[in-house]
Amino acid sequence: ATQATPTRTARMTVDGATISTEEDSARSMNGAVQRGDFGAGRAIWDKLGPIARYCWRPPIRDFRPRMKEVLRLQGLFPSAACREPQLGVDDAERQEIALLCRKVGLVE
Repeated sequence: ATQATPTRTARMTVDGATISTEEDSARSMNGAVQRGDFGAGRAIWDKLGPIARYCWRPPIRDFRPRMKEVLRLQGLFPSAACREPQLGVDDAERQEIALLCRKVGLVE
């Protein structure tokens, strides 16, 4: 039997962005909680929580460029550039996002 190739997906909507890896972590976390498997849901949140808290911290308007940087690091976006008046992330923030993404396994 042939194994399926793992995929990464990114969903950008008017409501926000979802970071997903091959297992679609956000969906898996929600499914675990809906089934009452709070331990499994918590384990996924423990993995995604650090980057989620970083990207959605104040000022909240900056979640877009932070998320675009995550998606760029994953190879899903060619650039993290934002349209004015939104500013992109600076070098220090870019380094912190990369460190967190490596730490939680979103990028190698």
